[in-house]
Amino acid sequence: MRAVILAAGAGERMGSRLPKSLLKVGKESILERQIRLLERHDVDISIVVGYRAPAIMQTVLGRASYVFNTQYLETGSLYSLSLAAKLFPSEESMIVTYADMFVDDIVIRCVLDRPDSVSMVKPYDGRGTRLYFEDDVVVGASAATDPDPDSLSFGGIAHLSRAALGRIVSIPGFEGLSATFGFSGCRAIVTRGQAINVNTPEDLEYTRENALHLNWHLPVMAEGMENVSRAAFKDYRGHNPFRPFVDIIERLGDISGQKFLDVGCGVGYYGELLSVLGSKVRYTGLDFAEPMISRARELWPTRTFILGDMTDFDYSGYDIVLASGIINELPDWTAGADVLNTVEGTLILHRIYIRDGPTRRLAAGGYGIFQTYTHLFNEEELLGRLSNFRVVRRITWEDHTTYVLQRI
Repeated sequence: MRAVILAAGAGERMGSRLPKSLLKVGKESILERQIRLLERHDVDISIVVGYRAPAIMQTVLGRASYVFNTQYLETGSLYSLSLAAKLFPSEESMIVTYADMFVDDIVIRCVLDRPDSVSMVKPYDGRGTRLYFEDDVVVGASAATDPDPDSLSFGGIAHLSRAALGRIVSIPGFEGLSATFGFSGCRAIVTRGQAINVNTPEDLEYTRENALHLNWHLPVMAEGMENVSRAAFKDYRGHNPFRPFVDIIERLGDISGQKFLDVGCGVGYYGELLSVLGSKVRYTGLDFAEPMISRARELWPTRTFILGDMTDFDYSGYDIVLASGIINELPDWTAGADVLNTVEGTLILHRIYIRDGPTRRLAAGGYGIFQTYTHLFNEEELLGRLSNFRVVRRITWEDHTTYVLQRI
Protein backbone atom coordinates (compact mmCIF):
# COMPACT_ATOMS: atom_id res chain seq x y z
CA MET A 1 0.00 0.00 0.00
CA ARG A 2 1.09 3.57 -0.60
CA ALA A 3 0.75 6.61 1.63
CA VAL A 4 0.59 9.99 -0.11
CA ILE A 5 1.45 13.08 1.92
CA LEU A 6 0.21 16.33 0.39
CA ALA A 7 2.94 18.91 1.07
CA ALA A 8 2.95 21.26 -1.96
CA GLY A 9 1.23 24.30 -0.42
CA ALA A 10 3.00 27.44 0.80
CA GLY A 11 1.07 27.91 4.05
CA GLU A 12 1.51 31.67 4.15
CA ARG A 13 -0.67 32.11 7.25
CA MET A 14 2.11 30.78 9.48
CA GLY A 15 4.32 33.84 8.91
CA SER A 16 7.33 31.62 8.20
CA ARG A 17 9.30 30.83 5.05
CA LEU A 18 9.41 27.21 6.12
CA PRO A 19 6.71 24.88 4.80
CA LYS A 20 4.18 24.25 7.57
CA SER A 21 5.09 20.58 7.60
CA LEU A 22 8.69 21.40 8.63
CA LEU A 23 7.69 23.32 11.74
CA LYS A 24 8.72 21.41 14.84
CA VAL A 25 6.61 20.03 17.64
CA GLY A 26 9.05 18.80 20.23
CA LYS A 27 12.16 17.24 18.73
CA GLU A 28 10.82 16.55 15.24
CA SER A 29 8.90 18.33 12.52
CA ILE A 30 5.25 17.55 11.77
CA LEU A 31 6.32 15.84 8.53
CA GLU A 32 9.04 13.77 10.19
CA ARG A 33 6.50 12.58 12.75
CA GLN A 34 4.06 11.53 10.02
CA ILE A 35 6.77 9.60 8.18
CA ARG A 36 7.93 7.88 11.37
CA LEU A 37 4.40 6.74 12.18
CA LEU A 38 3.66 5.60 8.63
CA GLU A 39 6.92 3.61 8.49
CA ARG A 40 5.60 1.47 11.34
CA HIS A 41 2.92 0.13 9.00
CA ASP A 42 5.16 -1.00 6.14
CA VAL A 43 3.70 1.33 3.53
CA ASP A 44 5.48 3.00 0.62
CA ILE A 45 5.54 6.76 1.19
CA SER A 46 5.30 9.42 -1.49
CA ILE A 47 5.23 13.16 -0.86
CA VAL A 48 3.67 15.69 -3.24
CA VAL A 49 6.01 18.70 -3.09
CA GLY A 50 5.92 22.19 -4.53
CA TYR A 51 6.72 25.14 -2.29
CA ARG A 52 10.34 24.88 -1.10
CA ALA A 53 10.59 21.30 -2.31
CA PRO A 54 14.40 21.11 -1.70
CA ALA A 55 13.93 21.87 2.01
CA ILE A 56 11.41 19.05 2.35
CA MET A 57 13.59 16.62 0.40
CA GLN A 58 16.62 17.47 2.52
CA THR A 59 14.61 16.80 5.68
CA VAL A 60 13.21 13.49 4.45
CA LEU A 61 16.57 12.20 3.13
CA GLY A 62 15.48 9.25 1.03
CA ARG A 63 12.67 7.99 3.25
CA ALA A 64 10.06 8.70 0.55
CA SER A 65 9.61 9.21 -3.18
CA TYR A 66 8.38 12.51 -4.61
CA VAL A 67 5.62 13.80 -6.84
CA PHE A 68 6.19 17.35 -8.10
CA ASN A 69 3.34 19.86 -8.31
CA THR A 70 4.92 22.67 -10.30
CA GLN A 71 1.64 24.60 -10.26
CA TYR A 72 1.35 24.70 -6.49
CA LEU A 73 0.64 28.46 -6.47
CA GLU A 74 -2.45 28.06 -8.63
CA THR A 75 -3.73 24.68 -7.45
CA GLY A 76 -4.78 23.00 -4.23
CA SER A 77 -4.72 19.62 -2.56
CA LEU A 78 -7.20 18.07 -4.99
CA TYR A 79 -4.84 18.69 -7.90
CA SER A 80 -1.87 17.36 -5.89
CA LEU A 81 -3.78 14.19 -5.09
CA SER A 82 -4.76 13.71 -8.72
CA LEU A 83 -1.06 13.86 -9.71
CA ALA A 84 -0.22 11.08 -7.26
CA ALA A 85 -3.20 8.96 -8.31
CA LYS A 86 -2.13 9.15 -11.95
CA LEU A 87 1.51 8.40 -11.15
CA PHE A 88 0.69 5.20 -9.26
CA PRO A 89 -2.13 3.61 -11.26
CA SER A 90 -1.39 0.08 -10.02
CA GLU A 91 -2.02 0.91 -6.35
CA GLU A 92 -5.26 -0.72 -5.19
CA SER A 93 -5.66 1.84 -2.43
CA MET A 94 -3.87 4.81 -0.89
CA ILE A 95 -3.57 6.46 2.47
CA VAL A 96 -3.88 10.20 1.87
CA THR A 97 -2.92 12.77 4.49
CA TYR A 98 -2.17 16.47 4.67
CA ALA A 99 1.45 17.20 5.54
CA ASP A 100 0.45 19.74 8.18
CA MET A 101 -1.67 17.25 10.14
CA PHE A 102 -0.39 16.38 13.58
CA VAL A 103 -1.90 12.95 14.16
CA ASP A 104 -1.52 10.16 16.69
CA ASP A 105 -0.68 6.65 15.51
CA ILE A 106 -4.09 5.39 16.58
CA VAL A 107 -5.72 7.63 13.95
CA ILE A 108 -3.50 6.19 11.23
CA ARG A 109 -4.16 2.62 12.34
CA CYS A 110 -7.91 3.04 12.43
CA VAL A 111 -8.02 4.40 8.89
CA LEU A 112 -5.44 1.93 7.60
CA ASP A 113 -7.64 -1.00 8.62
CA ARG A 114 -10.74 0.36 6.86
CA PRO A 115 -10.72 0.89 3.08
CA ASP A 116 -12.74 3.86 1.81
CA SER A 117 -12.78 5.50 5.22
CA VAL A 118 -12.24 9.05 6.45
CA SER A 119 -11.02 9.85 9.96
CA MET A 120 -13.36 11.90 12.12
CA VAL A 121 -12.09 13.23 15.45
CA LYS A 122 -13.27 15.39 18.30
CA PRO A 123 -12.71 19.07 17.40
CA TYR A 124 -10.07 20.93 19.36
CA ASP A 125 -11.31 24.30 20.62
CA GLY A 126 -13.70 24.55 17.67
CA ARG A 127 -10.92 24.99 15.12
CA GLY A 128 -9.90 22.88 12.15
CA THR A 129 -11.30 21.62 8.88
CA ARG A 130 -14.83 20.24 9.18
CA LEU A 131 -16.57 17.65 7.07
CA TYR A 132 -20.26 17.62 6.26
CA PHE A 133 -21.71 14.13 6.15
CA GLU A 134 -25.07 12.42 5.95
CA ASP A 135 -25.68 8.83 7.03
CA ASP A 136 -21.92 8.40 7.57
CA VAL A 137 -21.14 9.35 3.97
CA VAL A 138 -18.94 12.41 3.58
CA VAL A 139 -20.48 14.90 1.20
CA GLY A 140 -18.26 17.94 1.58
CA ALA A 141 -15.55 19.79 3.43
CA SER A 142 -14.98 23.35 4.52
CA ALA A 143 -12.23 25.24 6.29
CA ALA A 144 -14.95 27.48 7.71
CA THR A 145 -16.75 26.86 10.98
CA ASP A 146 -19.31 24.08 10.67
CA PRO A 147 -22.80 25.38 11.44
CA ASP A 148 -23.52 22.12 13.29
CA PRO A 149 -21.67 22.32 16.64
CA ASP A 150 -22.15 18.60 17.28
CA SER A 151 -20.31 17.47 14.17
CA LEU A 152 -16.79 16.13 14.21
CA SER A 153 -13.64 17.46 12.58
CA PHE A 154 -11.87 15.86 9.66
CA GLY A 155 -8.91 13.93 11.02
CA GLY A 156 -6.84 14.91 7.97
CA ILE A 157 -6.30 11.34 6.80
CA ALA A 158 -8.28 9.02 4.53
CA HIS A 159 -7.94 5.52 3.10
CA LEU A 160 -9.07 5.60 -0.52
CA SER A 161 -9.54 2.66 -2.85
CA ARG A 162 -8.80 3.00 -6.55
CA ALA A 163 -12.53 3.34 -7.16
CA ALA A 164 -12.83 6.06 -4.52
CA LEU A 165 -9.91 7.97 -5.99
CA GLY A 166 -11.85 8.09 -9.23
CA ARG A 167 -14.91 9.51 -7.45
CA ILE A 168 -13.18 12.39 -5.69
CA VAL A 169 -14.83 15.69 -6.54
CA SER A 170 -14.16 19.28 -5.52
CA ILE A 171 -16.85 21.02 -3.52
CA PRO A 172 -18.53 23.98 -5.32
CA GLY A 173 -17.68 27.24 -3.65
CA PHE A 174 -14.48 26.04 -2.04
CA GLU A 175 -12.24 25.37 -5.03
CA GLY A 176 -9.79 28.04 -3.92
CA LEU A 177 -9.09 26.46 -0.54
CA SER A 178 -6.28 23.95 -0.39
CA ALA A 179 -7.96 22.01 2.42
CA THR A 180 -11.23 21.26 0.69
CA PHE A 181 -12.33 18.29 -1.32
CA GLY A 182 -15.02 15.70 -0.84
CA PHE A 183 -14.90 11.92 -0.56
CA SER A 184 -17.98 10.64 -2.31
CA GLY A 185 -18.94 7.18 -1.07
CA CYS A 186 -16.42 6.98 1.80
CA ARG A 187 -17.36 6.01 5.32
CA ALA A 188 -16.76 8.52 8.09
CA ILE A 189 -15.22 6.63 11.02
CA VAL A 190 -14.75 8.10 14.47
CA THR A 191 -11.18 7.59 15.66
CA ARG A 192 -9.59 8.28 19.03
CA GLY A 193 -6.39 10.21 19.37
CA GLN A 194 -5.26 13.67 18.33
CA ALA A 195 -5.52 15.09 14.83
CA ILE A 196 -4.74 18.77 14.52
CA ASN A 197 -4.58 20.66 11.22
CA VAL A 198 -1.76 23.18 11.81
CA ASN A 199 -2.89 26.11 9.69
CA THR A 200 -2.13 29.12 11.90
CA PRO A 201 0.37 30.16 14.58
CA GLU A 202 -2.41 29.58 17.11
CA ASP A 203 -2.80 25.99 15.85
CA LEU A 204 0.94 25.42 16.23
CA GLU A 205 0.94 26.84 19.76
CA TYR A 206 -2.03 24.64 20.67
CA THR A 207 -0.32 21.57 19.22
CA ARG A 208 2.88 22.19 21.11
CA GLU A 209 0.97 22.70 24.35
CA ASN A 210 -0.97 19.48 23.82
CA ALA A 211 1.88 17.22 22.74
CA LEU A 212 4.00 16.96 25.88
CA HIS A 213 3.03 13.29 26.23
CA LEU A 214 5.15 12.60 23.14
CA ASN A 215 8.28 13.18 25.23
CA TRP A 216 7.73 9.68 26.61
CA HIS A 217 8.91 8.39 23.22
CA LEU A 218 12.42 9.78 23.81
CA PRO A 219 15.03 7.12 24.70
CA VAL A 220 16.36 9.28 27.52
CA MET A 221 12.97 9.00 29.27
CA ALA A 222 13.26 5.20 29.35
CA GLU A 223 16.72 5.61 30.84
CA GLY A 224 15.34 8.01 33.45
CA MET A 225 12.51 5.66 34.39
CA GLU A 226 14.92 2.74 34.73
CA ASN A 227 17.23 4.70 37.01
CA VAL A 228 14.41 5.86 39.27
CA SER A 229 12.78 2.42 39.37
CA ARG A 230 16.03 0.60 40.13
CA ALA A 231 16.78 2.95 43.03
CA ALA A 232 13.27 2.57 44.47
CA PHE A 233 13.33 -1.21 44.02
CA LYS A 234 16.16 -1.57 46.55
CA ASP A 235 13.64 -0.77 49.30
CA TYR A 236 10.36 -1.75 47.67
CA ARG A 237 8.56 -2.26 51.00
CA GLY A 238 9.43 1.20 52.22
CA HIS A 239 9.88 3.26 49.09
CA ASN A 240 7.23 5.00 47.04
CA PRO A 241 5.68 4.21 44.65
CA PHE A 242 6.15 0.46 45.29
CA ARG A 243 5.13 0.35 48.98
CA PRO A 244 1.33 0.75 48.52
CA PHE A 245 1.40 -1.59 45.53
CA VAL A 246 3.06 -4.30 47.65
CA ASP A 247 0.37 -3.84 50.30
CA ILE A 248 -2.42 -4.21 47.75
CA ILE A 249 -0.97 -7.32 46.09
CA GLU A 250 -0.45 -9.05 49.43
CA ARG A 251 -4.04 -8.28 50.48
CA LEU A 252 -5.40 -9.70 47.21
CA GLY A 253 -4.26 -13.14 48.38
CA ASP A 254 -3.51 -15.98 45.99
CA ILE A 255 -3.71 -14.58 42.45
CA SER A 256 -1.61 -17.30 40.84
CA GLY A 257 -2.53 -17.95 37.25
CA GLN A 258 -4.56 -14.77 36.85
CA LYS A 259 -3.99 -12.56 33.81
CA PHE A 260 -2.37 -9.33 34.97
CA LEU A 261 -2.11 -6.30 32.65
CA ASP A 262 0.27 -3.45 33.51
CA VAL A 263 -0.97 -0.40 31.56
CA GLY A 264 1.77 2.16 30.97
CA CYS A 265 4.33 -0.40 32.13
CA GLY A 266 7.37 1.66 31.19
CA VAL A 267 10.48 -0.52 31.55
CA GLY A 268 8.55 -3.22 33.42
CA TYR A 269 9.54 -3.01 37.09
CA TYR A 270 6.06 -3.79 38.41
CA GLY A 271 6.30 -7.14 36.64
CA GLU A 272 9.57 -7.84 38.44
CA LEU A 273 8.03 -6.77 41.76
CA LEU A 274 5.16 -9.23 41.26
CA SER A 275 7.75 -11.97 40.72
CA VAL A 276 9.70 -11.03 43.85
CA LEU A 277 6.46 -11.11 45.86
CA GLY A 278 5.80 -14.64 44.61
CA SER A 279 2.66 -13.68 42.68
CA LYS A 280 2.69 -16.20 39.87
CA VAL A 281 0.43 -14.18 37.60
CA ARG A 282 0.43 -14.24 33.81
CA TYR A 283 1.92 -10.80 33.37
CA THR A 284 1.61 -8.54 30.29
CA GLY A 285 3.04 -5.03 30.05
CA LEU A 286 1.54 -2.41 27.71
CA ASP A 287 3.14 0.90 26.76
CA PHE A 288 2.89 3.28 23.79
CA ALA A 289 6.58 4.31 23.87
CA GLU A 290 8.87 2.09 21.82
CA PRO A 291 12.04 2.87 23.87
CA MET A 292 10.21 1.79 27.04
CA ILE A 293 9.04 -1.51 25.53
CA SER A 294 12.42 -2.23 23.95
CA ARG A 295 14.21 -1.76 27.26
CA ALA A 296 11.59 -3.81 29.16
CA ARG A 297 12.11 -6.69 26.73
CA GLU A 298 15.87 -6.47 27.29
CA LEU A 299 15.51 -6.44 31.08
CA TRP A 300 12.86 -9.17 31.34
CA PRO A 301 13.08 -11.32 28.18
CA THR A 302 10.74 -14.04 29.45
CA ARG A 303 7.81 -11.64 30.01
CA THR A 304 5.27 -10.37 27.51
CA PHE A 305 5.37 -6.70 26.53
CA ILE A 306 3.09 -5.08 23.96
CA LEU A 307 3.71 -1.81 22.12
CA GLY A 308 0.29 -0.19 21.92
CA ASP A 309 -2.02 2.66 22.85
CA MET A 310 -4.09 2.14 26.01
CA THR A 311 -7.03 4.00 24.46
CA ASP A 312 -7.20 1.45 21.65
CA PHE A 313 -6.69 -1.82 23.48
CA ASP A 314 -8.93 -4.81 24.18
CA TYR A 315 -9.08 -5.29 27.96
CA SER A 316 -11.32 -8.34 27.86
CA GLY A 317 -9.96 -11.46 29.56
CA TYR A 318 -7.67 -9.72 32.04
CA ASP A 319 -8.38 -10.49 35.71
CA ILE A 320 -6.35 -7.62 37.17
CA VAL A 321 -5.44 -4.36 35.43
CA LEU A 322 -2.88 -1.98 36.95
CA ALA A 323 -2.93 1.62 35.69
CA SER A 324 -0.05 3.29 37.49
CA GLY A 325 -0.02 7.03 36.87
CA ILE A 326 -0.97 6.56 33.26
CA ILE A 327 -4.18 8.59 33.08
CA ASN A 328 -2.33 11.42 34.84
CA GLU A 329 -0.09 11.73 31.81
CA LEU A 330 -2.59 11.63 28.95
CA PRO A 331 -3.50 14.87 27.14
CA ASP A 332 -7.16 13.92 27.66
CA TRP A 333 -7.52 11.90 30.86
CA THR A 334 -11.17 11.08 30.09
CA ALA A 335 -10.11 8.96 27.10
CA GLY A 336 -8.04 6.78 29.42
CA ALA A 337 -10.74 6.57 32.08
CA ASP A 338 -13.37 5.58 29.52
CA VAL A 339 -11.39 2.58 28.27
CA LEU A 340 -10.43 1.52 31.80
CA ASN A 341 -14.14 1.54 32.56
CA THR A 342 -14.42 -1.51 30.25
CA VAL A 343 -12.10 -3.65 32.42
CA GLU A 344 -13.93 -6.82 33.47
CA GLY A 345 -12.14 -7.67 36.74
CA THR A 346 -10.13 -5.77 39.35
CA LEU A 347 -8.78 -2.33 38.47
CA ILE A 348 -5.87 -0.87 40.44
CA LEU A 349 -5.68 2.88 39.86
CA HIS A 350 -2.27 3.77 41.23
CA ARG A 351 -0.34 7.03 41.77
CA ILE A 352 -3.28 9.43 41.42
CA TYR A 353 -3.12 13.07 42.55
CA ILE A 354 -6.36 14.05 44.33
CA ARG A 355 -7.02 17.71 45.08
CA ASP A 356 -9.95 19.97 45.93
CA GLY A 357 -11.62 21.83 43.09
CA PRO A 358 -12.15 20.77 39.49
CA THR A 359 -9.77 18.41 37.72
CA ARG A 360 -7.00 20.33 35.99
CA ARG A 361 -4.01 19.52 33.82
CA LEU A 362 -0.48 20.78 34.47
CA ALA A 363 2.89 20.49 32.78
CA ALA A 364 5.35 18.68 35.01
CA GLY A 365 8.87 17.32 34.88
CA GLY A 366 9.25 13.78 33.58
CA TYR A 367 12.11 12.42 35.70
CA GLY A 368 13.59 15.90 35.60
CA ILE A 369 14.39 15.46 31.90
CA PHE A 370 11.55 16.72 29.66
CA GLN A 371 8.18 18.10 30.58
CA THR A 372 5.16 15.82 30.42
CA TYR A 373 1.60 16.12 31.73
CA THR A 374 0.10 15.47 35.10
CA HIS A 375 -3.47 15.91 36.32
CA LEU A 376 -4.77 17.00 39.68
CA PHE A 377 -8.03 15.09 39.98
CA ASN A 378 -11.29 15.88 41.63
CA GLU A 379 -12.10 12.52 43.23
CA GLU A 380 -15.83 12.65 42.52
CA GLU A 381 -15.21 13.52 38.89
CA LEU A 382 -12.61 10.77 38.45
CA LEU A 383 -14.62 8.00 40.08
CA GLY A 384 -17.78 9.17 38.34
CA ARG A 385 -16.07 8.44 35.04
CA LEU A 386 -15.43 4.88 36.26
CA SER A 387 -19.12 4.19 36.78
CA ASN A 388 -18.81 0.42 36.24
CA PHE A 389 -16.76 0.07 39.44
CA ARG A 390 -17.01 0.43 43.19
CA VAL A 391 -14.09 1.33 45.43
CA VAL A 392 -13.08 -1.55 47.72
CA ARG A 393 -9.87 0.00 49.01
CA ARG A 394 -8.36 3.48 49.07
CA ILE A 395 -4.78 4.20 50.17
CA THR A 396 -3.40 7.71 50.55
CA TRP A 397 0.35 8.08 50.83
CA GLU A 398 2.36 11.29 50.62
CA ASP A 399 0.66 13.24 47.82
CA HIS A 400 -0.73 10.21 45.90
CA THR A 401 -3.82 8.04 46.20
CA THR A 402 -4.24 4.43 45.10
CA TYR A 403 -7.64 2.84 44.49
CA VAL A 404 -8.62 -0.80 44.24
CA LEU A 405 -11.84 -0.98 42.25
CA GLN A 406 -14.08 -3.96 41.66
CA ARG A 407 -16.45 -4.37 38.74
CA ILE A 408 -20.06 -3.89 39.81
